[in-house]
Amino acid sequence: MRYRKQVEEMQRAFNKTIIKLQNTSRMAEEQFSDQRQTDSIQSLQVQLENVTSSSSICQSRESTAARCLTDRSRYSAVVCFSGVLLGLLICVNYWSDIREVLLVVHRDPAVSTEMNCCPEDAETSDTAVALVPPHA
Repeated sequence: MRYRKQVEEMQRAFNKTIIKLQNTSRMAEEQFSDQRQTDSIQSLQVQLENVTSSSSICQSRESTAARCLTDRSRYSAVVCFSGVLLGLLICVNYWSDIREVLLVVHRDPAVSTEMNCCPEDAETSDTAVALVPPHA
């Protein structure tokens, strides 16, 4: 009987050892799974940092390009406006010269009759030549 009790105690001890080993194995598997998840999370964090960095670079380049485009648009608008203004000034100058000529012709009937005579006479006339507006 004594032998039987020893065998039963050894069997119980063996079963407890098996249960402890199973628990240890389960805990090791959980830790391994946790470690894989931790590694995966770290890898995803690195990827997220890379994407964030790339996004920041793209935003910076887009901002620089937008500023450059705005500056060029402003420059083009200023150049266009200056060209129109210069054209208007040339037209105003030309038409004011023509107006002065017309006023001289209108005030002085002698000049008016000289201007109305034949084209051959107009070429030799000093007054007709003087009435041609100067070009700017």
